[in-house]
Amino acid sequence: MYCTLADLEKRLDRQKLIEISNDRDNPVLDDQGNPTVNEANVNMAIEEAGAEMDTYLGRRYPVPLSPVPDVVVKLAVDIAIYNLFSRGWMQQEDQTIYTRYRGAIKLLEKMASGKVQLPGREQGIVVRAPAKVFGDDFRKAYD
Repeated sequence: MYCTLADLEKRLDRQKLIEISNDRDNPVLDDQGNPTVNEANVNMAIEEAGAEMDTYLGRRYPVPLSPVPDVVVKLAVDIAIYNLFSRGWMQQEDQTIYTRYRGAIKLLEKMASGKVQLPGREQGIVVRAPAKVFGDDFRKAYD
C-alpha cells in the first residue's frame, strides 16, 4: 500500500471521509452510535489505488516500491479518494476529485513511459547479449 488512512485524513475533512467511506443505508457506527470511518472500505480503496498504480509503475520499476517516494504517496491518496467518491458519492461540485485523479493517471503514464523518473530511481543502462549461435549440445559434440 502506498498510502494509509492517516494520509487520507490529512487531505480530507473527517466528516467527508466518514461520509464517503460508508454506505448510505448502513454506516459503521462507533460506541456512541455515531457514524465513523468505514476502515474496510478505506483499505479497499487504498489497495485498489496501489494495484492500479502498480500496473503503470511496474512497466519501469520493480513493484511494490520500497521505500515509497512522497510523490507516489500523493498520487495514491488522490486515487484512493477518487475510489471512495466513486462508490456513489460523486457530485458536480466534486469535479476537483476527478481532475486530481486524471492528473495522477497522466503522471503515472509519464512514469511508465520513462518521460518522468521517480526520485532516487534513475534507470541504469540495459545491456543485452545476442542469442547463442552454438548451444551446449554443439559444444558437447566436440568434448
